Amino acid sequence: MSQLLQSVLRNGANFDAVSPIDRVDQGIPLTAFGNIAYEQLGTITHWWQGLPFTADGKIAGENEGTVIRIAPGGAPLNAATGHLVFSAGARTHVAASIPYTAANKIKIIP
Repeated sequence: MSQLLQSVLRNGANFDAVSPIDRVDQGIPLTAFGNIAYEQLGTITHWWQGLPFTADGKIAGENEGTVIRIAPGGAPLNAATGHLVFSAGARTHVAASIPYTAANKIKIIP
C-alpha cells in the first residue's frame, strides 16, 4: 500500500463510491471531501504501487469482500477479484497506523 494511502487513512479519510474525483494527490484519487474515491467492484485496468485502479482513475474496491491475501505494503486484497477490501466492522488491531478488522479488512467509517 502506498505511503500516501496510509497517510490519508491515518488522518481519518474514508472510502467514497459516490463522489467524483476532485483531485489526485501523488496518485491517490481524492474527493472534494478529502476521501478516497473508489469504484465498488470496478474493473481493474491497471495497478500502481500495489493498488488496483479502474479506467477512470478510482481505486477498485470491495466493501465487505473477503480478504484472501495481504499484498506487499499491507494492502488487503481479494485475490480472486484483485480488489482492495475494507469494512465498517469493528476495529480489532492496528498495523502501520492503519486500523483493521478481525478479518484483516481496512476499517472504514460507516
